[in-house]
Amino acid sequence: MERMNCAIKDATVKHFQDDDHQQFQTHLTDFVTASNFGRRLGV
Repeated sequence: MERMNCAIKDATVKHFQDDDHQQFQTHLTDFVTASNFGRRLGV
């Protein structure tokens, strides 16, 4: 779980300077969608 939190933070907060909450929400939604359809890693 913590690995996913770090991945989300790296892909959104650390990478983009969002002007408002809506822009952040859009980036977060895009990341989660891409993550859900991306290649699955072994567990």
